[in-house]
Amino acid sequence: MGQNMSFKPYPALVKWLDAESIDAWTEKDQVDHSLAPIVSIGWIIQQGNESLTIALNHDEKNESFSCMMKIPKGMVLSVQNIKMPKK
Repeated sequence: MGQNMSFKPYPALVKWLDAESIDAWTEKDQVDHSLAPIVSIGWIIQQGNESLTIALNHDEKNESFSCMMKIPKGMVLSVQNIKMPKK
């Protein structure tokens, strides 16, 4: 994954809309057309024109991340920065 060296990761709460699937046979009038709003908390490690990447875990000693998820920007409702306590 090509890193933008000028981007500094930051902790945030991200609200976004998730895609859903229905695996069971369902009549069309029984389909719920509402969207599923999701709230994720983690480290924003990349932001591009089309997506943002959030990681659940941050290893401060080695400056590495794990449990990452890329969310298309069109699905993002809001991003709220989280203030971290001073060390």
